[in-house]
Amino acid sequence: MSKSSICLLNTRPEHQSQPLDELLNANGFQTLPCPSLEIVGTTISPKQRQSLDELVSQKSFDAIFITSVNALVGWVNQCPEHFVRNNAPVQMKAKDTGRLNFDLKDVSLVHELACPVFAIGEATAQAAQNLGLQVKLFPRKQFVSEDLMQQILLDFQVFADVPPRRVALLSGVGGRNVIKTQLSEQGSLVEEFELYRRQPAQFCTDSWRVFVKSSRPVILVSSLESWQSLFTLLVDWDSDYQSFKNSVWQSIESWLVFSSRIKQLMVEQGVPEAKICVVSIQSNQGILDSLQRMSLP
Repeated sequence: MSKSSICLLNTRPEHQSQPLDELLNANGFQTLPCPSLEIVGTTISPKQRQSLDELVSQKSFDAIFITSVNALVGWVNQCPEHFVRNNAPVQMKAKDTGRLNFDLKDVSLVHELACPVFAIGEATAQAAQNLGLQVKLFPRKQFVSEDLMQQILLDFQVFADVPPRRVALLSGVGGRNVIKTQLSEQGSLVEEFELYRRQPAQFCTDSWRVFVKSSRPVILVSSLESWQSLFTLLVDWDSDYQSFKNSVWQSIESWLVFSSRIKQLMVEQGVPEAKICVVSIQSNQGILDSLQRMSLP
């Protein structure tokens, strides 16, 4: 296999970057680590903890919506008593940095839940199933709230068997309100549990210096928050990055982004539209496919 000259700046959080790096490296692509965000824990109220206890004991909740794998990780970290690891109590030792413990290997719910589960994205659906949740629906291509709600509205039969009078929404701080708003408009009582938050990571100075000198530098942008954090970190490091007309940006060949929404907002910010490529499927394989198309003569 010929080695591609493309170098991808992997801006995913540290705990999510390794599988993508391994896949791309195995297919001849160079990657450099540059997490723009890190995921840390939150503290839910005693009332919300009681509601999660009710969820696990299968009282009152009719459906569960999960926005990300991080939300599931946050749940396990917040309420380890709801889970077992190889049939033994889960021990989730808190880290001094506040970062979550992402080790969910062999972790499962104490009780299998009967209520339907709706997830944003294939990775979230798989993580939920690994924990013992029964995922009924998730968007297959664009892993965003709009696509999930559109599928539900097109086929409302998914709610016909169990009317969603009370819905649990597992999310992170500062997330979008699409699911909560639309479900509330349909008459559901939505209880949102913000189980993690994102914060800017330390800027990857060494990786960036190598990256901009590579033959074909491409920046991965998997979320709007990731891009906003990376841009802020860059400007704080060197104010020349404030304007996309500045020569410091000329070496960047492309931005590989996860949605048209991200692309639109980046274009409004000044990123040349012609340099932004939207992945066809929001997954590691989708990223690889896009890079392979970029590599074609």
